[in-house]
Amino acid sequence: TPGSGAGSEICGDALCNGSESPTNCPSDCGSVAGGGGYCGDGSCQAARGETSTICPTDCSSQQSNLLPSTFTLTRGNVTVSSCPGISVGASVGDSTVTVSSQTASSFSASLSNSTGGPAAGTGTIASGGWGIGATREVTTAGCTFNSVDSMAGGTISPFGCGAISRAMTVVSGTCVAIIGSNSVGANCSLSFGNATCSQ
Repeated sequence: TPGSGAGSEICGDALCNGSESPTNCPSDCGSVAGGGGYCGDGSCQAARGETSTICPTDCSSQQSNLLPSTFTLTRGNVTVSSCPGISVGASVGDSTVTVSSQTASSFSASLSNSTGGPAAGTGTIASGGWGIGATREVTTAGCTFNSVDSMAGGTISPFGCGAISRAMTVVSGTCVAIIGSNSVGANCSLSFGNATCSQ
């Protein structure tokens, strides 16, 4: 089907637009059995050249499914602790999360935190929410340990945060007061109440 401009209906241009369908233009739109890969199927296919400009039907909603480039994460109070040096009810402060790159389904980010950092991590984005695990080396009270922050957020729009947990493992030093052992490899974990995020 001839056409012109962005989103034109040209069977064979690898973009399924307008009246093109899996039936009348399978080279662009894929087969009906294939279940995807064409403009209007609800999935933004960047590999096929779909963007929010060329295929807003699929891609505009995907663009809203992205995290803010920078946000503040507040963990809330510790609800469960296996760390002798950190009691239930303790608060550990905020983190600034800077998202360096992201797609509709994944992202890379760093966490800047008053208790050590920055930490680098990778995460996933899905319709039900988002999650990330970030590792950083922390030195405090003569002890050095790795801290792995795992977090799961709520749905992206409206932007939300959810559960946070932290696992800490001794790398070097005397960590009895914090983790309960100065043996390399010793570890403990924390869980926090529902976190909050603010842009």
